[in-house]
Amino acid sequence: MLGETDLLRGELVSGTRMQSMMAPTLVLGGDQLELAIGAAGGTRLRTALVSVAAGILDERLAPQDAVDRPRVHVAGGVANAEPGVDENGLALLEERGLAVRRWPERHHYFGGVSASAATGAAADRRRSGAALPAPAAG
Repeated sequence: MLGETDLLRGELVSGTRMQSMMAPTLVLGGDQLELAIGAAGGTRLRTALVSVAAGILDERLAPQDAVDRPRVHVAGGVANAEPGVDENGLALLEERGLAVRRWPERHHYFGGVSASAATGAAADRRRSGAALPAPAAG
């Protein structure tokens, strides 16, 4: 797990499969697949996945727009924020005692999300991802 011990679940036993919180996610709507999503990014994959999935499913953003949005990840009393995160929100976090680290540019630290939805596919440029457009009908 390369230092991501908080993602481990259970004892590490030689010769057995390691338990982990990491898993690709499928979202079903009725009888059809609404979203398939996964991420790389250690402890940051949780915030990356939740923010992208909420953007696609709740806010109805295009998948690539949801993946490209600036991200925030809180770890150890520090809110790490990419450029473009709402400054008023970051100021509120600071008022409540959190330190805020403003990153100078988007970074792979914030995870790498890939998603496929009924409305399109997306890949995270933070980790050199690229999604091909859907083929033309006909």
